[in-house]
Amino acid sequence: MKKTAKRLTAALLFLSLLAQGMTAFAETRVIFNDSFQGEVGPGVGPGVGPGVTEQSLKEAASQERSAVLEEAQIASAGENIVFSGGRYIDLTKPMIALTYDDGPQVKAGNAIMDVFAKYNQRATFFLVGDRIPSRKEEVQRMVAENHEVANHSYSHKYLNRESVETIRSQVAKCNEMIVQYAGVTPTIMRLPGGSKNDTVLANVNMPIILWNVDTRDWEHRNAQKTIDAVLGKVKDGDIVLMHELYESTAQATASIVPALVEQGFQLVTVSELAQLKGKTLTPGTVYYSMR
Repeated sequence: MKKTAKRLTAALLFLSLLAQGMTAFAETRVIFNDSFQGEVGPGVGPGVGPGVTEQSLKEAASQERSAVLEEAQIASAGENIVFSGGRYIDLTKPMIALTYDDGPQVKAGNAIMDVFAKYNQRATFFLVGDRIPSRKEEVQRMVAENHEVANHSYSHKYLNRESVETIRSQVAKCNEMIVQYAGVTPTIMRLPGGSKNDTVLANVNMPIILWNVDTRDWEHRNAQKTIDAVLGKVKDGDIVLMHELYESTAQATASIVPALVEQGFQLVTVSELAQLKGKTLTPGTVYYSMR
């Protein structure tokens, strides 16, 4: 609390300086003086380490200013801002969930995560259990970077064609693989092919997440078609279906994510989307979106 109050005070001081047109580095450094510790550097001034240049101090101060201003904006937004998955989410702005099936797939999956990391956004990966052991590092990265890992059956069987015993086994074994190799317990499931019947719904003891925006990337494997299926089509609360298997989908993601962010969308996990939209997910129930 003390640190936050101190930073908010600094933010107010900095904003006051801006209003007066006083943007000189000397004043800025005074505000953030406690950020720098060490001996005096030649020609730089007190409170800095040897070999530290004025330019490097300016850059560090600029980064600190950005952080302080962000916290000031968050504080002014009050109850409309929540902290989730390692970043802040504005409840007044639109949110959608980009989801990727059939992984883990190392090349495409890591390329997709690189894009999300660059823009500080989150995705949901529906994983096939028997593919996890040989690609555990990718799955562990998903968890470390606050993406959601979810159940997509153990061996991608179309469960509407299977017995009760097989349905239950496919769900349980996939969950076991995720727990074993990623250290988290999945809370949502997507049926392979979206195929379902009453027997499936009665025996998949997890909320079932489908989609309302289908890119059909598996069919055309064309990056531009995937982009066109998303941009200009999605709305607040939508769930978008893509697949982690294809390089074209990774290429599309590199265009989709920054474009959506530029348009004001926040990319959240499915579970975040449900929670932030006030939806309680129920086992055996099918969800297509969180509108």
